[in-house]
Amino acid sequence: MDRLLPVLAVFALLLGTSGLLAQTANDAAVCHKSSGAEALAACDRAIASGSFEGLELARLHTSRGVERRGAKDIDGAIADYDAAIKINPTDQFAFNNRANLWRDKGDLERAIADYSEAIRIDPGYTAAYVNRGLVYERLKDLDRARADYQQVLAMPPRYANGPGGQDMARKRLAALSKGP
Repeated sequence: MDRLLPVLAVFALLLGTSGLLAQTANDAAVCHKSSGAEALAACDRAIASGSFEGLELARLHTSRGVERRGAKDIDGAIADYDAAIKINPTDQFAFNNRANLWRDKGDLERAIADYSEAIRIDPGYTAAYVNRGLVYERLKDLDRARADYQQVLAMPPRYANGPGGQDMARKRLAALSKGP
């Protein structure tokens, strides 16, 4: 029996570890695919677990940023996008999402800088052009706004929001052609 105890202890540890790994993987999936308080709690657990690194950890921060924005925790969302960008400085989605928050906070120069970085990373990311164009409109820089909208119409849509971005670009160009 004394010789069996260490074997049973290792077996129990393995069972506990596999259950913990399964829960952590489930938390990551819920973080990415759900929304609201459930997703936010899952993101918190997945990030706190220390089980993720690299691109997956960056994705978890981006997903939690989305949930924090939805919960009106703007500064928390910005912190998550900062973390995602630090881990993966080529994440155009994190730059675009953070830019949206800067825009919402009224920091339009920072918003333009982040939209521009998203576009530098992925020149086909039409949503970043539309978003930057909207900020240029707020700044009354209508030539730059028009240029961004025209760029969107000159390229095929990418990602799920592509056609919607082209519709928005058409509408904004039409509105700008009517004048103030």
